[in-house]
Amino acid sequence: MKGGLISLLVMFLFWFGGAVFASEVLVAVSIEPQRFIVERIGGDALKVMVIVPAGKNPHNYEPTPQQMRDIANSLVWFTLGIEFEKVLIPKVKSVHKDIIIVDISEGIKRRIMREDEIVEDKYGEHHRGDEVGGEDPHIWMSPRLVKQQAKIVYETLAKLDRLNEDFYKRNYEKLLKELDSLDAEISNKLKPYKGRKFLVYHPVLGYFADDYGLKQLAIEIRGREPSPSQLNKIIMIAKKNGIRTVFVQEGFSKKSAEAVARAINGKVVEINPLSYDYIKMIRSIADAIVEGWK
Repeated sequence: MKGGLISLLVMFLFWFGGAVFASEVLVAVSIEPQRFIVERIGGDALKVMVIVPAGKNPHNYEPTPQQMRDIANSLVWFTLGIEFEKVLIPKVKSVHKDIIIVDISEGIKRRIMREDEIVEDKYGEHHRGDEVGGEDPHIWMSPRLVKQQAKIVYETLAKLDRLNEDFYKRNYEKLLKELDSLDAEISNKLKPYKGRKFLVYHPVLGYFADDYGLKQLAIEIRGREPSPSQLNKIIMIAKKNGIRTVFVQEGFSKKSAEAVARAINGKVVEINPLSYDYIKMIRSIADAIVEGWK
């Protein structure tokens, strides 16, 4: 953790004797999968509020006034390094200067968007604002990286609430076993398909693809629809690779995805990478990808 965070933790431990959580406290997270992690480790000691509701886009979400009040009343806000957080953090700090902000992506090397994930138009131009080399923010889509994120959550709660450190440790270790089991299950399921491409509207599955030897091809980048030439190239690549399924994230437009699906005589399948039950969500996405290749 950064020096500023450690100083805040020391301050809270000094004033509260290492037992901040004498009663249920409010903790903020940015998206639902984080709530799953925090609740699995923190149990009933915490009340967790989620900033981005189901079906909304976390890249450009604007919290309601009530949500701003809830964040300001939280002891801790676990962030992920998503775009909207960078705008929101100074506003929250201006209202609640003592809030502890913990970036659970700290220490994680973000993947870089590869050239084969971004379709160029006939002039060789990429979607503006997300050229090759841009960082991928969807770090929760890797069960292996979620283990690192869970470690930061555990360490934070344990330092704030020393009296219940063993409780948090047991919950954390149990979660790690579940994540390891999930990782092994998905690895076995996707092993026969190593190297294959799948088509997704928004590039949310890059870390997932890297973990399991797959290749993601995206239609949309950062909210920008593809040009006609890009759309034609996507269709050509899909046909060449025998792709018959286009995955669309819940809450995103299906217009371009449906156009591609019609052109390849395929179908659009909705996925929800922002759903609460992380284990179930990752498993369902793996199943959907395999089913899309059959």
